[in-house]
This record gives sequence, C-alpha cells and structure tokens, in this order.
Amino acid sequence: MAQYALPRQIAVDRIISMLVSYASDSVGGQFDPTPTDATEEELELFAYAAAMPSGVEGLAEVALLLLEYAPRHALHATRRALREDSVAPLDLAVRLAALGTPWALREIVEAIPENHFGVGASFLHVLKLAGHEEAAREAESVASAVDPSSQFPEMVGMFDGLVEVMKLTIRNAFESDELIEWADRVRKKLGDFNPQASPRNEN
Repeated sequence: MAQYALPRQIAVDRIISMLVSYASDSVGGQFDPTPTDATEEELELFAYAAAMPSGVEGLAEVALLLLEYAPRHALHATRRALREDSVAPLDLAVRLAALGTPWALREIVEAIPENHFGVGASFLHVLKLAGHEEAAREAESVASAVDPSSQFPEMVGMFDGLVEVMKLTIRNAFESDELIEWADRVRKKLGDFNPQASPRNEN
C-alpha cells in the first residue's frame, strides 16, 4: 500500500501517520493496517494495493519509506530497525551509508554493539566498503566487543565463505544505479536534517 500510494501522493498524511505509529508501537512483522475511518476512495486504493506483491515487511522498510517521504519522522524508525528488524537491517545500513551524512553513519555505528555479532559485523563491512574510513574505525572498536571469536578462538575463520558472499552483495548494492539515484533523491529531501545522538527517546 505505502509503496504504491506515497509516490503517487495519495493519502500521504494518513499513510505517514500509520507508518510512524507502526514504528512506535510494532514489535516487528508485516505492516498492514486497516483504517477504520478511510474514505471510499482510500478503501479502493487500499484494496488495490493489498493485491500488489509489495507489502511493507518489517521496521527497516518502514524506516526507508519515512526517510524518503517524511524524513523528519524517520529517526525513531531508523534506530529501531537497525537494532530490531529481522527482515532487512543490512539493506537499511547500506542505504544509510550511501547517504553518507554524519548522522546516518553515526546511527550505523551506534547500532553495532546492540546487535548480535553477525549483524554488527555486516554493518562494519558496509562502512568499510562504502569508503567511510573514520566511521569504520569507530565501528571496529565497538564491534570487537561483541565478536564471539574473542571468547571462542575456534570460531575464527568459520564463516569466511559467507562473509565473502555478503561483501560481494554489499559491493554490488553500492554500484547499483538505483541506490545512487535513491541516495541523491533522499539527500536532497533531508536538507539540513541533523538529529542529535542518543539517548533514543524521541517519538
């Protein structure tokens, strides 16, 4: 619904409100609200969009939609998604790194120690492959704290093959025209948006 309606400027305020509410209250899963006071036109839209194979799944996708269509409301969703999303946290981190703004890079780094090591390590690779050297150095210092190999040396090298596949996926993402265009478009919409660091108690 949201992916169909927002680019077409249909029921924007209503959908943004639902996305913000979902990011605030959801514990994850599918975003599929059924508005109780929708107009007939909106109900037709929702029925049509529900049949499309593009439902919003998880907090990361909600965060990406808010970044593009309501950036001033995106911070809480972004922070939650980097820590709690089980569907596409890596895609969100890649897109934040493509934006390359100081706050976007900071959010990636701050989320690393609050994830299990696999996700935290993938965020570190995102920063390195995007060429954000300073953020990557900071990320390395926090990633080491959650690296299981520091406590279990026998795990060193165990997942090297998977890591190389992940790094190739990230490289390909950074080279895609779609991502480059998305980052340019969203960066313009963000303007001087520069939220403060944690604590994360905004709504």
